[in-house]
Amino acid sequence: MPQNVVARHFGCHRNTILSLWRRFRQSGNTRDRRRSGRPRVTSRRQDNHIRLVHLRNRFQTSSLTARSIPGLRPISSRTVRNRLREHNIRPRRTEIRPMLLPRHRAARLTWCRRYLRFRIQDWANILFTDESRFHLDSSDGRSRVYRRVGERYADACVIQRQSFGGGSVMVWGGITAHGRTPLVVVAGNLTGIRYRDEIVQPYVIPFIQAQANNVTFQQDNARPHVARVVRDYLTQ
Repeated sequence: MPQNVVARHFGCHRNTILSLWRRFRQSGNTRDRRRSGRPRVTSRRQDNHIRLVHLRNRFQTSSLTARSIPGLRPISSRTVRNRLREHNIRPRRTEIRPMLLPRHRAARLTWCRRYLRFRIQDWANILFTDESRFHLDSSDGRSRVYRRVGERYADACVIQRQSFGGGSVMVWGGITAHGRTPLVVVAGNLTGIRYRDEIVQPYVIPFIQAQANNVTFQQDNARPHVARVVRDYLTQ
């Protein structure tokens, strides 16, 4: 096949195909020759120091690490990120989770063990519900954490926060394997009475009654969900 045809097929210049053919005739392959490359500005010990610093403090910025490495001429934050990437440590979005006390952890572990052998058919008949609040007039405080694959929910890579502040809107919704409820906008704070009158009565009960199979109503034991007015209504 002519070299011009090959060059047009791969979208490159004819001289590129010519140089590859000459290299193949001389060495028997088309791999690039080894090059000295740009010398590394950091030593192996300094690379290890960068890795340990970010494993001990996952939320430290790369620019701060670049300014604090001992015995090293000034380097850029890009160099720090490149060294971390060599160890498969990359900056990712931080996971946010609620504050968990020891009794909360024990209760969650007990729940997981109880439903460990649930089948897909069993989970398909559960109505998962929850509400979320979204900030409107302030930053979400997004930060980056340096972590490896599989460390998304490690304690060192998670930020724990208290309840939400003002300037926000709350929405509620529920899903099953067979459908979803309408998205309900909750104005103000959600109380047990409002949860019963504005969510359970008009949305949860009709949705469950419309399902062909028996549906289990799930909630996360938040105070409005377990209020006495809600429990009394659901047990009637």
